[in-house]
Amino acid sequence: GQAFTEGAHFRLTSPRGTDLRFEAGGRRANVMTNVPGPGELSPVPTIEVNVPPIEGTAEGTLVVDASVPYLGIGPLREPFTCRVEKGFITSIEGGGEQAERLKRAIASHDDPNCWNVAELGVGLNPGARMTGRMLEDEGVLNTIHIGIGTSLMLGGTLKAATHYDLIMWDPTIEIDGRMVQRGKDILL
Repeated sequence: GQAFTEGAHFRLTSPRGTDLRFEAGGRRANVMTNVPGPGELSPVPTIEVNVPPIEGTAEGTLVVDASVPYLGIGPLREPFTCRVEKGFITSIEGGGEQAERLKRAIASHDDPNCWNVAELGVGLNPGARMTGRMLEDEGVLNTIHIGIGTSLMLGGTLKAATHYDLIMWDPTIEIDGRMVQRGKDILL
């Protein structure tokens, strides 16, 4: 979690085409180890580290190819692409009925903040499997997730009517120009 807390400039890429940049300088990372200390939260079975981007700084493209563990969507049959501008998802393309279900659910809240890029989370549990259940899917090793919607519970400042996680395989993460993750390999 230290690299996430101390990092300012983040870049995420993936073989499928994810290329997202955001700022998080001054934001404290949240570490969920499955062995919480006093006053800490760590839901089972997820093992992850996450950080909320500074609102309005995320820019680029996400190719979501693993899971959306909400709304009965679960593991994806085909990937979908999200365009991100000034911290918000501006479009979702592809992905068939699963992506359409996500778009309808977000739009049903009638809250533009539901499109906010609220979180970068890194799955670190080698025993977790992609099942369609949020607490397992977001902890799968060799994945990242971008949480969208509210960021308050993570240390961000934006409130929204919901929070959904969009999970991607085979990430590369750079923090301040230094590669810290390539696929399942943590390079710290």
